[in-house]
Amino acid sequence: MLLEHAIYQIESALAQGEVARMLEIEPGAPIFLIERTACSIEGKPVDYEKLHYRGDRIRFSMTLDRKRPPVAA
Repeated sequence: MLLEHAIYQIESALAQGEVARMLEIEPGAPIFLIERTACSIEGKPVDYEKLHYRGDRIRFSMTLDRKRPPVAA
């Protein structure tokens, strides 16, 4: 199956219960909550992930490419 794109939603949250325990942090500590949905070339969702990251151990890096219009012949 070919993937066309993925949608990422990133937000700050406070760690609770099992998440705090698994990340070895205190309940109420700040974390990043990332929800990712990957879609097929038909545009149908095929994979969903809900990820929790410690706020003190994550780094984001992005490259933004600009789409250029086709050059007229």
